[in-house]
Amino acid sequence: MSKSSSIYPVKSFSWTLLSSNIAQKQLDKSAFFHNGSRLPKHIRPFFNCQNHISAQNIILRYKGKEYQAAVVYKQKINRFNLMWRAAFSKQLAKMFPDKKRDSGVLKFTKLRDDFFDVELLRCDSQRAGSSITPVTADDTTSIKECLHYIMKELQRGATGEEYTDHPLACFIRGEFKEELESAIDQKYSSLKISTSAGAGQWASVVWGAVLDPIVTATATKGYYLVYLFHSSGKKVFLSLNQGATAVEEEFKGNAKEVLKKRASFIRQRLGKKVTSNMVKTIDLGSSVKLPLQYEAGHSTGYVYDFDKLPSEAKLLEDLFELCGLYNALTFRGGVTSSVDEEKDSKRSKKSKDAKKKTSLNEKRQYSLHKKIDRNSVLIAEVKKVKGYRCEVCGMSLEEKYGDLGREYIEAHHLVPISTLEEEVEIPHDPVHDFAVLCANCHRMIHRLDDPSDLSQLQQRIKAVI
Repeated sequence: MSKSSSIYPVKSFSWTLLSSNIAQKQLDKSAFFHNGSRLPKHIRPFFNCQNHISAQNIILRYKGKEYQAAVVYKQKINRFNLMWRAAFSKQLAKMFPDKKRDSGVLKFTKLRDDFFDVELLRCDSQRAGSSITPVTADDTTSIKECLHYIMKELQRGATGEEYTDHPLACFIRGEFKEELESAIDQKYSSLKISTSAGAGQWASVVWGAVLDPIVTATATKGYYLVYLFHSSGKKVFLSLNQGATAVEEEFKGNAKEVLKKRASFIRQRLGKKVTSNMVKTIDLGSSVKLPLQYEAGHSTGYVYDFDKLPSEAKLLEDLFELCGLYNALTFRGGVTSSVDEEKDSKRSKKSKDAKKKTSLNEKRQYSLHKKIDRNSVLIAEVKKVKGYRCEVCGMSLEEKYGDLGREYIEAHHLVPISTLEEEVEIPHDPVHDFAVLCANCHRMIHRLDDPSDLSQLQQRIKAVI
């Protein structure tokens, strides 16, 4: 084997370089929803990336038809993106209508620096020798490198410099967010990422949060996972924390005490899942209000020192472990007491077997299902893609009630209640995991043994007509 051929395949993030003129891109969110993909440093030579050119036009030829694309360089954050136009995205959507991550690959064959033949391959039909291996922790040190860079910049005093267009602020909003999204997408693709270096000025604590849409869409309320950076840059904490703003609005000067009590309650609710190597307290090195509230809101997590950052594999292991705890906390009722949770379950479940004794696990499953059904953010997404006509009886409330019923419908989570488990990601894709129902059908479907079975309710309606 020649020296040149022995270096292949080269794997980096969702890309694999198979030879000097063949590369493959594993399909993910960026390909389906953002018309492109970031180009890692090991893949950039394949596309002849040059950092003195803001945009290099290229041609992608698919099934004999040519599509316009470009390699775009973002100087402020030193990032290259491959971007294609909507016409090519339509071809992706035709081949992969479900838009599921890992459903296939894009195979690029370079004919010249600005011209590439492209094949769309399904995972079950890739040619021998051309398969792409999912990225593992050993392939990249992305999160570690992000944490190291941010901490190093904080130590250098970056937050004492002009905030507008600062490279660190841009990096936190851009590269850091993308790396967290890439990592989370491997196992918990329904979770969302939010990062911040400040709004108009430097934040007292820069952070990167992992949010469950079932719980919260913002770091100001609910509870979530978050990387919190010590003001000195010498430490970073991965914390299961709480939104302080909403608590402060309600409890004013007692907010810190409320956050501390809830943090203690969270640890008690998670029980043995909070292990001895996790930290119960954090110190962000600041005496201003928000960092002190973060400290009060911390329930459990990990601390990493700048000089002793663990391997990428360990960082991912800890992140996924905390994601599991995050899901478990939601499954067990979040910060709602068991008594309130039980009352809600008894009040809501008016089915024919309501008198049967239910286990704590069943009560939690039902309570979580109702929480998903009532989530305003998820409901808005579902209505946007599914419209306002009941999927069981066909009623349009606008047709029946006029303006009063315009854009009114309820959303129903179709994932069977019995399959909901703690620490397991809860499917909530707006297309496949929800139905839109009128209020009557929504109430009736909860009286069925299987509230996910739309066809059974449809048959019952037909039987009495």
